[in-house]
Amino acid sequence: SSIRSWLNSTFINSAFSTEEREMIPSILVINDDHPTYGTNGGNNTTDRIFLLSIEEANNYSLSDSARAVKATAYAVSQGVYVNSENGNSWWWLRSSGISSYYAASVNTDGHIIANGISVNDNISGVRPALWIDFSNLESTNP
Repeated sequence: SSIRSWLNSTFINSAFSTEEREMIPSILVINDDHPTYGTNGGNNTTDRIFLLSIEEANNYSLSDSARAVKATAYAVSQGVYVNSENGNSWWWLRSSGISSYYAASVNTDGHIIANGISVNDNISGVRPALWIDFSNLESTNP
């Protein structure tokens, strides 16, 4: 997808220094079919930066309040929607929605919208995920 391409090129190169990028490993990203609708999740990929799946969003953020997020100033300047009541924004997940024209997302209350929103939506935010490999760091502690 265009988000995946942007995350692993423009975003990673502008958001992280060379030293930081060296600590971000490529990992196998599993793209399971939708857990309720069975919509095809697509091919598994190998990426350094990725979006969370429905399952990962549930596992890593155990409550709606933990998933509710405020957009950065940069995201707002790019047109991300901000809810006037709570100041939070929607954000994309990588899981498919009810059809291939929809992708799962998280709303401004932090609730996972499993049936998804149109992939043509241009006001939802992106909340990148990554793993960090500390094994190559030289220890500064004796």
